[in-house]
Amino acid sequence: MSVKLRDRIFFRKVDLIVIAILLLFALGFWGAFQKLSREHTEVQAHITYQGNLKLIIDLEDEPGIFFISEFPYIEFSLSQEGIAFIKSNCPDQICVNTGKIRHGGQFAACLPNEMILMIKPDGEGNIDAITR
Repeated sequence: MSVKLRDRIFFRKVDLIVIAILLLFALGFWGAFQKLSREHTEVQAHITYQGNLKLIIDLEDEPGIFFISEFPYIEFSLSQEGIAFIKSNCPDQICVNTGKIRHGGQFAACLPNEMILMIKPDGEGNIDAITR
């Protein structure tokens, strides 16, 4: 008895059910992993002046516009998209034109005012590289 190519069955009903169950499990694990990884990452913005830490802001805080009382001429904006310089009295406005930053390691600097806005990754102190 020979089987013709058109009579050949590639997937039986049981095969499709097993594949569907495996896909559901994979999606469930992926979703749980995504939720857990989001819960354990606390991303913060550090604002420094002349190398001294002036303010720490959690990027999940309430959105708004703020400034540091010592430096009312520099304003920052915090939103769901990130944090940014929005006003500065410096001549070139590079800090303002940098835009919003959100991910660990990104930074914006206002060099004439010696102000640096840097995103620190989660509290684990992740290090990308070390140079000597």
